[in-house]
Amino acid sequence: MSKLITVFGATGQQGGAVSRALLAKGYKVRAVTRSPDSPKAKELQAKGAELVQVKNMDDVASLEAAIKGAYGVFLVTNYWGMFAENPVTAYDREIAQGKAAGDLCKKLGVKHLVYSGLEYVKEIIGKPCPHLDSKGLVEKYLDENGIPNTSARYPFYFDNFATMLSPQKNDDGTYTLTLPAKKAMDGVSVEDAG
Repeated sequence: MSKLITVFGATGQQGGAVSRALLAKGYKVRAVTRSPDSPKAKELQAKGAELVQVKNMDDVASLEAAIKGAYGVFLVTNYWGMFAENPVTAYDREIAQGKAAGDLCKKLGVKHLVYSGLEYVKEIIGKPCPHLDSKGLVEKYLDENGIPNTSARYPFYFDNFATMLSPQKNDDGTYTLTLPAKKAMDGVSVEDAG
């Protein structure tokens, strides 16, 4: 019998790639999404995923229902989505969501939680970087509380060149890609990351 893995953000870039990779390897996937009627959700369902709706990750009861019975959990939180809703509360909300999910994984006997984390910049260099620090604080919490976990730290997605960083066409037919950098930048395909 294959193991059940709950994947948060299953219709997003990270969670979608993880869901597809797990399904291809024969795992059962519980795909957590805000919109189970979306085309991406239906595509995962057609590949065998169980769809679970969690409209708001602040709702601990919804998180518990999504996690209960899972062998493992892939957790991604969405700082920028929360920032768009309210820039003042995004940092604290992301930390609270990560801690709540971690606590539930421990309470419900999840064997392993994979958290999509990032560096705790303030601890490293003494200067805050909220969209990284919130994830770094969740990583620290998971480790300190004995929750079996691994942090996956993804670099830049090459796929972003086709969306938010797409080259701009100039009048002469050439293209310009504006990406200020003085050093090489690590990157990965979303599918490879999954």
